[in-house]
Amino acid sequence: MSPKHTFIEFEMWLLIPSILLICFFVKLFCNVLQTYTYWSDRGVPHLNLLRCFKNCTISLFRITPSADFFKDMYDEHKDKRYVGFYEYFQPILLIKDPELIKDITLKDFHSFEDHHNFVPSADLHSIWSKNLYSMSTQQGWNEMRAILTPFFTSSKLRAMFPSMKECCDNFLKSLHSNEGTKVVEIKNLISRYTVDVIAKIGYGVTCNSFENENNEFLKMSESLMNYTGLEGLTYLTYLTFPTVMKKLNIQPSRVRASVFFRKLFLDVARMRDTNGTNLVSLLIKNGFLSGKSYSKLSLVEDDFVGHLLFLLIAAVETTAHVLAYIFYELAENPKVQQKLYEELRRVLKENNGSIDYQGITSMKYLDNVVSECLRMHPVQAAHDRKCTKPYIIKAKLPGESDIHLKEGDWIWMPPEGVQKDPKYYIEPEKFDPDRFSAENKHTINPFTFLTFGVGPRNCIGQRFALMEMKLIVAEVLQRYQLESCNFPNVERYHDSKIWIRFISRS
Repeated sequence: MSPKHTFIEFEMWLLIPSILLICFFVKLFCNVLQTYTYWSDRGVPHLNLLRCFKNCTISLFRITPSADFFKDMYDEHKDKRYVGFYEYFQPILLIKDPELIKDITLKDFHSFEDHHNFVPSADLHSIWSKNLYSMSTQQGWNEMRAILTPFFTSSKLRAMFPSMKECCDNFLKSLHSNEGTKVVEIKNLISRYTVDVIAKIGYGVTCNSFENENNEFLKMSESLMNYTGLEGLTYLTYLTFPTVMKKLNIQPSRVRASVFFRKLFLDVARMRDTNGTNLVSLLIKNGFLSGKSYSKLSLVEDDFVGHLLFLLIAAVETTAHVLAYIFYELAENPKVQQKLYEELRRVLKENNGSIDYQGITSMKYLDNVVSECLRMHPVQAAHDRKCTKPYIIKAKLPGESDIHLKEGDWIWMPPEGVQKDPKYYIEPEKFDPDRFSAENKHTINPFTFLTFGVGPRNCIGQRFALMEMKLIVAEVLQRYQLESCNFPNVERYHDSKIWIRFISRS
């Protein structure tokens, strides 16, 4: 073969991959362009792309709270019912208007029945996709919700109360270790209480994380909530490239932790205890761990492992976050604290100096205090829904056009933006529990209070969480007066520290 033919052949071999590479980048560019013109093509007001990337990244690594991003977006578009933005390559529509929120979560629920799976790939670990939050209606969400709802009735909560009280007593013993006045970083201490409650009531395990700070349940629980630094990057990479990460045998700590909790669940289940008030015992008592199918669902142990694991994630850090801010707000607002203490004294007098389930549920002002704190310091930055069938948001205001949503589109709703909007709450930055009094509560639009979600997909464990919070607030206030030790305007963030001065009443 002549050198000329060899050169031509070489050029052809070089040309073909070059053309393929050019086609790949042209296709990639077209896809990216199509993604990032999604909202502008539909006439939807939207955020600058660069700002979306910046805020998503700093939120992922918990440099700043996600809620701040959504609150800023909410405030910048005061007169809009919705605003579009992007979470990396995903277009999302942020809904601001309470009437639209009502339509999406309740009136037209059949078009928005599902959440987005908080673990996009089932390859991450099979049990992560087995929870009430991630389940779609096609996977049997309705049936599963019906199975789990009876475990959070008033009678079940009353039966769980003594176990919760035991965890609360351990918290108080830790607080009593040094009599008199003491200054405590409350978030760290209160998180051990919420971990112990889930260990006791979820799994039937006694941890006492106050005496044993290195117990494995506590350590594994903490690893489930870790999204910071290298762990956050590992988790993001695992979600994006699960197959590659599995082949490299690199796992985020929350995947390793799920193995621990699966083993714990199975070990407790094998004991076949039907007399306990923990959730595993109740499942056994009701025949759900017998291997038999229920309704249309063929449930196995891993289904309930997933549900209990998600309860742990949903209940530990979130409840601790709210409780820390309840103590903070009581310390910052001594008149509110005194009014609550007076109500508590009346209940104690009626119950021979003790606090029981009936006493807690009878405390109306305590309920107001907790509700107001949930309004001011919501845990979730946004609630989500997935469009499950084509839907049209009709134009209503000047300048709007009909928005045609397609199946799979993402909808988010920001609790903090709505709950701190002066259109719905007078002086929204003021801590005022009387907003939720019997005389005023009727003035609150239920679709402007989004802390636990609204509609059929609301939080199934909200009554459990409220009881857990009210109990420890009442027990602490019975024994201590609270004073703030923080600088003004403490940051509302999971990792920020809140220092409280506890002054013994005895």
